[in-house]
Amino acid sequence: MDKKLILGIIPVILLLIATIVMANGPYWASGYGDYSQGLRKNGNPVDPGRSDPNNALGPSNDDGPFFSLGYGGWIILEFENPVGGSLTVYEQTKPSGYPLETADVYVSEDCESWTYVGVADNSACGTGHPNPTTFDLEDDCISCVKIVDTTDPRPQGGTSDAFDVNSLSAEYECELNICELTGDDTVADGLVPGVRLGTNRWTFDGEEWVTTKPKGKGWDKSFSIEDTHGCNCEQILDWLHENYPQEYGEMKGHWKFGCSISVLEDFIALTE
Repeated sequence: MDKKLILGIIPVILLLIATIVMANGPYWASGYGDYSQGLRKNGNPVDPGRSDPNNALGPSNDDGPFFSLGYGGWIILEFENPVGGSLTVYEQTKPSGYPLETADVYVSEDCESWTYVGVADNSACGTGHPNPTTFDLEDDCISCVKIVDTTDPRPQGGTSDAFDVNSLSAEYECELNICELTGDDTVADGLVPGVRLGTNRWTFDGEEWVTTKPKGKGWDKSFSIEDTHGCNCEQILDWLHENYPQEYGEMKGHWKFGCSISVLEDFIALTE
């Protein structure tokens, strides 16, 4: 199959089943999606220096810059890769005794469906550093965070611009598996992937990907279960046929002789 065709196919939404903890961070928000900045308490626009959403990206900085939500405003921040563990929102206010500023925090795996996790605020102000509010994501891995201002304007000054987002961090990155690995390749519909491994054909034996007849470039190939997102050959063939039935038919040869290098590489490319 033409690689350009495969790589040009828009990937479908994947079923995310298991998580693998990667190296600890912190990992910082690296992009933003949609946002809507509110106004100051006096009805005027927020200062331009506090209106660039890029100010909320990257590591926390005592002196800013930061993005002011404005009253009732919101922003969606994104991570380069899915993250998990603890999630920390840093609010900029530093002087002690400053009136309370608050924001509702929501998280999402797909940046479309949102789960409320709690309220971030500036109650730690007076330390000389941005105010952290930390949430426990438990076993979930998320890609996007929506921060919505809920600051009560009554105790605030006329030029106040509500919750100020300095930065956003997560404890670790996750690798999301597509398959819940059931072990080695087994019988399905009377066929056994890799029952007679062909040349440059691969099967998962419960511990590793193996091939018995490498040839040509096959000698230089190797695959891990992390590369295939927890999927064995049987699951890869099912996934490709289910999601791309026109490009991948019944693939009886792959069921009989094992997954080819091109099938494995196409699957990995489609699921990156």
